[in-house]
Amino acid sequence: VEEVTDRVLYERGLFVRRGVVVTNVEAGSAAAASGTDGAAIRDNDVIVEVDWRGVSTLRDFLEAVDAVRARGDSVVLFKFWRGNTSMHAAVDLKLGQREGAE
Repeated sequence: VEEVTDRVLYERGLFVRRGVVVTNVEAGSAAAASGTDGAAIRDNDVIVEVDWRGVSTLRDFLEAVDAVRARGDSVVLFKFWRGNTSMHAAVDLKLGQREGAE
């Protein structure tokens, strides 16, 4: 993921000006396996909430995910935008460990 900046907004043709944009979803990853009815997280989706906590920057995103892990939860709810459509997906963090995370 990377922060939504004016450059990223323009280059990727995004509609949402805040949050973090998904840059690479690996096949078979927790994000790719998330959601129902086509709500699996995909490249260019813009994540704006992590477990109901607003996300505007990369730091916000990482802190929110780390807070979920610190609570001992393994599943986190993401609110994101795909184009001009708001969606939600539950992602099992045990399937997608961030490098350096315990």
